[in-house]
This record gives sequence, structure tokens and C-alpha cells, in this order.
Amino acid sequence: MKRMKIRINLNVLSCLLAVFSFLLGLALNGQYHITAVSPITGFTEQDVWNATLLGPLKKAHQSFELQLDIYESTGQKIWTGETGQFYFATASLHVSRMRLQEVNGFQRQWIAPHIEGLMLEQGGSFPLGAYKFHYRLHGNHPQEGKTYNLAETVLDVESGASFPAQLIRPFDMDSITGASINFSWSPPLGIGKIRVSQEFILVPVYEGQSAAQAILANPAHYRQKDLLQNALYYHPGLPPLRHNQWYAWQVLVYVNGVPTLRSEAWQFIIPERKSKPCEPKPAELFYEMAPKPSSYYIPVDGGQLDIQFNEKYAVSSEYLRFEIVNARGKVVADARTLTKPFGVGFNKFSLLISHYELDLPLGYYMLMVYGEKGEKWYLRFENKSQTNPCK
Repeated sequence: MKRMKIRINLNVLSCLLAVFSFLLGLALNGQYHITAVSPITGFTEQDVWNATLLGPLKKAHQSFELQLDIYESTGQKIWTGETGQFYFATASLHVSRMRLQEVNGFQRQWIAPHIEGLMLEQGGSFPLGAYKFHYRLHGNHPQEGKTYNLAETVLDVESGASFPAQLIRPFDMDSITGASINFSWSPPLGIGKIRVSQEFILVPVYEGQSAAQAILANPAHYRQKDLLQNALYYHPGLPPLRHNQWYAWQVLVYVNGVPTLRSEAWQFIIPERKSKPCEPKPAELFYEMAPKPSSYYIPVDGGQLDIQFNEKYAVSSEYLRFEIVNARGKVVADARTLTKPFGVGFNKFSLLISHYELDLPLGYYMLMVYGEKGEKWYLRFENKSQTNPCK
């Protein structure tokens, strides 16, 4: 029995030594491997290099080169590039745009003409679509004077559809009154979690031009870069806008510092004033806005609605949005047709519901006010006359 136990232990030890020798052989003379990572949407020629090379500790080759061929989904080759000759003494080497000096940079060998044209139009980014990245690692043998293909891998890259910012307000072909304008747009879609900034462009539109032509041809009246929010408040302190003049605006999206996506170009006009600015009359009674609609309608006569907010709300008309809906719930007046509310004291405002651009018919309405942080206030009222204080 004791001899049997000794034999078993020796057999186990022999197996362990064999496994250890096998692993040691892999470490010294094992194969090469390539592990590649897909680039982000809107990638450039530098971004395609993102791979880790694995090899044995003992290398029989003097120098190495990494080749990359890019194919469209149809199988047509569109791009070929190659790194410089390099050697890595460790078991792994990471190749990326931030570490290209370790492989002596890269050279583009060839590019399809139609792809090169699209890249020039898009600021150096590859067109959106599906691709196959074919990596090959070549090794140069010093004694034999030959080059061997040591490893290769194929990576499917999906550069999903991207959509530019969608303009919201002011509407296309809109007519805007007042000294300030709130521009807003929806964020760009499909660009992933990458560094994105936006540029707002505003240009005059001259006779015979479309909005898109004006954006491309005319000097900017105003532009602001590095916008992170999807809105811009054009306040009276910015370059003034001329009356009876059309203006075009557009939002340009930068991906990793490169202009990549353009929104549509919309235009609006600042109409010529018909007379001096209209101001409300001094008010004697202010009606309080409530967080819920009341069951009764307050009477309004003279084309002027005087309102107030509870003192616990510190509100400013600059951050409020006003809308008036009729009895059917349809919006009949908003920022496009309402003049800017006149502040009267603390949290009190006078709102003209009849002026140059608006004649509110007789009937029942509800004033809705939206705050900067999502607050809502309501006031039901009956317009009992169409007296226009601006006429």
C-alpha cells in the first residue's frame, strides 16, 4: 500500500512538471495575437489604430510592422495603412493614437478616392456606415531575410447613424418682436459618449438668398462656440438686430474638436415697428397665479392682464415662459405673439393681451406660466373687451 501511494504521488508530480514545461514553452516560443477595439463614431485615420499585440517573451524576429486594411460592408477595400518598423521587448504592446510613437507612427498606403472626398467634406472623419478592420502583424526574420505573417484579426466596426441638432425655436420664417430672443434646439443623436461641443451661427440674409446660402456666404453677425447647452439667450447686450431684416441661424456640432454635423438653416425677420413701444397702464389690482387651475374666471377689460406670484417664489420674466390657451385647450398666444411682461414691484407683472401683433378675441382663457425649474402656475380669465392699449 505504501509503495502504491508513492507511485501515485510521483505520477502527479510528473504531470505538474509537464504542464509547467508546456506553459513555459508558450511563454518563450508561443504564438502572436492581436486584440483590437472598435473606434467611436466619427473616427479619423488616427483613431483606427487601437489594438493590443501579444507575443512570446523570446522573439525570433528582429522587427515588426502592423498593417491595417479597411473594407466597406460590400467587401470593397477603401483604406490601407501601416505602422513603421518597431520592436517590443515585453509580452504585450498597445498601439493607439496616443502611443503611435512606440511603433514609429504610421503611413497611409492607399485610400479610395470617393472616401477621401467624403472625409474632406466631414473634417477628416470616415463616413458613417459598417466596416471590417483587418489587422495583420508582420515579423522580419534577420537570418532568413524574410517577412512572415505572424497574426491577424478581423474586427466589425459599426459607425451608427448620427443626426445633427434639430432646430426648435424660433420657427423657420418666423416674425419676432422684442429686444431678446430665446433660441433652442434638440441635441445631436447617435454620437455616443464622446466630447461634443456646439457652435451657434447667426448671419444676415440678403435678397435672393436662401438661409443655407446665407450661412455659407455671409459674414456672421454673431457666433458663439463651445456651447454645452441646447439653447442660447440672445439678450439686448449682444450685437443689435436690425428691423425689417431677415436673419438665418444654424447649429454646428463639433466631435472631438472637429466640425462634424450641421443642423438645418432657419430664418426669421425682425419686423419694422409701427409706432413707439406700447406700455401697460398702472394697475390697481393684481391677480395671483396658482399652482393649480382655479374653478372661476377673473374678468379682464382693457387688453391688459395684471398678475402676481406668491412671495415665496423669486421669479424674473427673463426665465418665465407664458402661454395662453382657449377653452378648447389650444395655444392662442405664446412667446411669438406676447410682448415681454412688464415687471411691477416684487413678483408682479403686467401682460398685454392686445397689442400690435395680437388681438385676443372675446371669450374664456387660461394663462399658463412655466418656470425655469419646471414650475407651473395658472390663472383663468375672461377677456371681456378687445380694447387695444397700443392703438
